[in-house]
Amino acid sequence: MCAEWKAGYDIRLLASRLEKAKRVNKSTGRVSFDGFESPDVVTVLHSTVRFAEKLPELEQRNIIWHSAFAVAQAERITKESLITEISKRERACTIRPVTPYVLATTLSVRRRLFTSRPPELPARTEISGHRITFDAHLPKHFREGHREAQERGRNVIFGELPREQPHWERYSAVRVSARTRSTEQAAESALDALDLLRGIWNLYFNRRVPWRSSYGKRNPINEIVLGPIHSLHKPSGKLATERYWWSAEYAGPRKPIRLAPELERLRSFERLIRRYLAKSSYREDIETSIRRYNRALDSPHWNTAFVQLWGLLEHLTDTTRMTYENTIRRAAFLYHKDERYYNRQILKHLMHYRNRVVHAGYETDEIELHLYQLKRFVERLLLFHIFATPSFSRREDTAQFMHLPADLPELQRQMRLMRRALRYHGGA
Repeated sequence: MCAEWKAGYDIRLLASRLEKAKRVNKSTGRVSFDGFESPDVVTVLHSTVRFAEKLPELEQRNIIWHSAFAVAQAERITKESLITEISKRERACTIRPVTPYVLATTLSVRRRLFTSRPPELPARTEISGHRITFDAHLPKHFREGHREAQERGRNVIFGELPREQPHWERYSAVRVSARTRSTEQAAESALDALDLLRGIWNLYFNRRVPWRSSYGKRNPINEIVLGPIHSLHKPSGKLATERYWWSAEYAGPRKPIRLAPELERLRSFERLIRRYLAKSSYREDIETSIRRYNRALDSPHWNTAFVQLWGLLEHLTDTTRMTYENTIRRAAFLYHKDERYYNRQILKHLMHYRNRVVHAGYETDEIELHLYQLKRFVERLLLFHIFATPSFSRREDTAQFMHLPADLPELQRQMRLMRRALRYHGGA
């Protein structure tokens, strides 16, 4: 399998623009590109390539960028020469040896200070093939490298780093193991694993809060958020790369949450969710949805979170390419008949708000309430998909179930028609 061009783009035009922008230094033979043409074209090329292997977005961009320079150095840039070089570099990525890494970051959970008190976090857990270790602080051999990454990343984050003092404002330390072929893959897969676990934990807390009214600085809905800077290490603790990763939504530290009073119930909820995920025929789809839910509610920008949640609502109802009426119908299906019509009114109101946000950049003073209203529907759908998985083989089938009539007489009438159709076509 090799990378290939997607349909719908004029690749020959893009290659010719890149070729025209190419400049070769006669004395050194080094290649460069003139002006802003190359960033423009390479950015578009990223949308035109379908990679055969699942690679992190950053790695895909690196492959395309280095392929453009390699082809420019060796020959004329054409549609054919570009895809050949991209495929060669993609294959090189897939045959690199698997290497162990450890991602180090922090979590907005209060540290345990005294061993005589109940723990705030489990010592360790595993999820998606990754071992996650929690501690009051990073071990000494990881600490220096993580601090280096924090210093390098300090200028790209909004807000100060979480404080070390007083103790109730300290974040807990987290390490996530990964075995991959590149540092980009290691960071992405480790953060995916951590976000899946955080998504389950935040779902436990968030679904119990029907609404919130805040004043002053806007905080994300999620209580359990990541620290701003993430560093990647070798198992020895030495930095595996000078590159660092950061939380783009970070706007300053949150007050760390105390988990001890809820830890047993939280872990019980987590075990229940993970047990049903293990039974699911479309587990990867649901886990991706949990991450989307979690990442949307990490944002302190509530309009952004609202639009992302509405996109997840459409995904869970499988109505991304359908009318809003289908989205509303399926989302309201899960409610009791006495509440169904009322919830359709709320969904219509949220749909109209979503359109005003997307098409006119509108934001209401009541955005926090709107976000909590939408959150309730998404959480109900998410839990339905999780717990209904033994009965359905695909997300699309589960969503189609929600499209059935919710009125019992109408459902019985359609069942009679279906039986007649089966008999007519010889099925029964």
